[in-house]
Amino acid sequence: MQNSKLYELTARLPVLADAQNIIALEGGLTNRNYRVDTPTGSYVLRVSERKSAMLGINRENERVNTDLAHQAGVGAALIDSLPEENVLVISWIDAKTLCARDIHSQPDLLQRIAVSLRRLHSGPAFRGEFYFPGVRRNYLKTVVENNYFLPE
Repeated sequence: MQNSKLYELTARLPVLADAQNIIALEGGLTNRNYRVDTPTGSYVLRVSERKSAMLGINRENERVNTDLAHQAGVGAALIDSLPEENVLVISWIDAKTLCARDIHSQPDLLQRIAVSLRRLHSGPAFRGEFYFPGVRRNYLKTVVENNYFLPE
């Protein structure tokens, strides 16, 4: 995404209006994610592509469910959004993405993950349905039919 577009978006979001630093984050198949540092803190700016709707992603449900996960105590806080632009701003969590190696090398980690999952599932019910095997099947079909990049 062009810097001018990023700064235009941050200017429209009060919490990001004084952005001092914007860093692109790796990952994300349907989103472009950025760490935005401001005088008051760091945030994640998540900009979703419009064509991701063809994958069945409901961005309004995503926004609501992000807030519900935070209420349950297991997710970043929802700070702001621009629904018409498919933009979400959440609090920055200073952490790293876990991988299998982390779970094998840190025996207490699996217990912490289980506690978090129990907390999430005992919290407020999420909006919408998400049946992963069906979603995965539909993603693969859409990716293949549209000749999109398919990671290994």
